[in-house]
Amino acid sequence: MPESINPISVFDTSFINLPHLELATHLIGIGDAFISHSLYQEVPEGVPHGTEIKDAGTRYHDLIYAVMSGAFAKKAERDAYRAKAVQTATLALNWAGMRYLREGNFCCSGNFPQSLPNAQLPGRSFNLATCTPSPETKATSFGHEPHN
Repeated sequence: MPESINPISVFDTSFINLPHLELATHLIGIGDAFISHSLYQEVPEGVPHGTEIKDAGTRYHDLIYAVMSGAFAKKAERDAYRAKAVQTATLALNWAGMRYLREGNFCCSGNFPQSLPNAQLPGRSFNLATCTPSPETKATSFGHEPHN
């Protein structure tokens, strides 16, 4: 995956409203991001891994192209698979968001582009170039000290 792509935006779920083709491409990108991100190589049971997300996005993409090519009988299958593909990605993103809120760490191996020097997320600030929290951000967004 090119480093110029922001890998995982767990707090932005506006992608669910994208048109079919753009959504499928975005889901494949989310799957690629989970596959390449070092913190998300091991996920708990029940949480889809990046390969599952990418497979769901690819299958959805194939159904979109089938309908675009004239297989109009596949419209219902495409629409049903859209919900499954979105749910697959959303489950993984929710888990990643909960993990972030608990641990406060999205990066550790340079997966974030260097063009984003600081991440501003609710209650936290990180220097993505060094993957360290800003000095003023020591507590979680709930006002408690982070668990070590």
